[in-house]
Amino acid sequence: MNHHNSNPISDSESGELSALVAAAQRGDRSAFDRLTTRFWGMAYSCACQWLKKKDHYLAEDVVQEAFAEAYMNLSQLRVPAAFVVWFQRIVLKHCDRMTRCQRGQMRETGYECVELVPKALLKLLSTLPESQRQTLILYLTGYSQKEIAILVGNSVAMVKKWLYQARQCLRQEHRTRLAELEEDSGIDWPVSADYREYLDNQLEELFKDTNKCRVTSVLVGRHPGGVAVNPMTNRVYVVNSAVGEPLGSLSVLDGDSQSVIGTVSLGRQPRCIAVDPVTNRLYITHYFSRTVWVIDGATHALLARLKLPGNPLFVDVNPQTHRVYVASVADGDQGGTFAGLSVIDGITHNLLVLVPVGHPEPSADGPVCVRVNPVINRIYVGGNHPHAITVIDGGSHTVVATLGMEGQVVDLGVNPFTNRLYVPIFDNAELAVIDENYLSTVAVVRGLQYPSGVEVDAGVDQVYVSHSGIVSAFSGTTNRPISLVSLPVWRSVSIGQLGGIRINPVTHRVYVSCQQDGIILAIEVDGHPVAGVVTV
Repeated sequence: MNHHNSNPISDSESGELSALVAAAQRGDRSAFDRLTTRFWGMAYSCACQWLKKKDHYLAEDVVQEAFAEAYMNLSQLRVPAAFVVWFQRIVLKHCDRMTRCQRGQMRETGYECVELVPKALLKLLSTLPESQRQTLILYLTGYSQKEIAILVGNSVAMVKKWLYQARQCLRQEHRTRLAELEEDSGIDWPVSADYREYLDNQLEELFKDTNKCRVTSVLVGRHPGGVAVNPMTNRVYVVNSAVGEPLGSLSVLDGDSQSVIGTVSLGRQPRCIAVDPVTNRLYITHYFSRTVWVIDGATHALLARLKLPGNPLFVDVNPQTHRVYVASVADGDQGGTFAGLSVIDGITHNLLVLVPVGHPEPSADGPVCVRVNPVINRIYVGGNHPHAITVIDGGSHTVVATLGMEGQVVDLGVNPFTNRLYVPIFDNAELAVIDENYLSTVAVVRGLQYPSGVEVDAGVDQVYVSHSGIVSAFSGTTNRPISLVSLPVWRSVSIGQLGGIRINPVTHRVYVSCQQDGIILAIEVDGHPVAGVVTV
């Protein structure tokens, strides 16, 4: 790969490439094979440079994994002409993952901590040329000059030149502001890691004009909680618990029009919901009646009511095995006798096995959330008594490990492509990032007041966290903020609880329930959300 040229194809070939990518998106396997042949060398060269060693077999593994992911997600590429840049990002993501996997010793000694500082306006980069602005942002977010050269497709010498020009320009245009910052912090531009991190957290204002974000509010029922999305039908389902009322309801939204197209009556105070996109069946937990309702996603007809020994809270589905997993507590006052994981056959609706988790004594505390990694068939159960995550094998239904957490676990997010588990710790105001391979914490994002929900857009490796009236987006690669959506109009502590933040992996829309206001928010960002903040 020639890194002195940002575009490895000529202008005359761009039309041919677009046609080839479009054909592959329509399912033409031979077209994708031609893409593989054409860009294998580029990907291999890029992998060798990133891995910083002559391990040809490792580089080949990276390239094979990158092409496999590109094939699975090619339909998500909206602009065929952007295939080269899009594919380079996939290659670099797998390089980074491979590099992290070889740093097991580092994981044993500690993990990265990312502190979020109070937001402030910092519009220092808006007047820079695009090349300088992009290079400086990558530098401030922790990339080395060599890594930046690979990302932007140019030489290290040119990267150094752009960094120098950007610094000089910023010094000249904002001399007063920089002097004040340097006087307050006692550092010089921009060698301090703390200062670099400070600037990184202020980048949220830089791309307001180029990173448009639309937030649509949809009125649903009373006290909306759990949210589920079926990407195959583009339907969004919202459970309205209707606290204090005899019956709750299910609101059905059309993902295209963002409007309610149906309402289904449910039992008393339904809690959470999950959907199997293959069978198009919905699973809704009812805490007080100790039941799981099964509803047909097409007709909205009630197919079954499954009685459980415990009081069910969260529910999740493995669409590959059609197993349904329910986290339950043993609330003796409400007739519950079992705390743990209930495993249900999603085809026959039979209760297959009960896996005890948490405190054996009857209590309203215990396992409160569950998420599945369908690729490795592993289930994670989070609890508030004790504060821990129980890891369960989906084949044998045996407990693999128990991870102690330093606070109350309220939700779980999984990226099956990178094997990362994301855990909001409510009382510690932080998000723990766990490596599923090593079952160890690799990063902690702090400063998230009252984090209540988490969801992962695995296709683009982005993590969304709802916390105190804010929906924050983080890069799954760097664990650093890339976008924020501020929601001050709605009450903070009711945002995204009870599995109330979910994403459509096809449209990349994020849906967040607001319990006290009876609405669901549909958040959509145009383009790749490098940085930005939108106040509703």
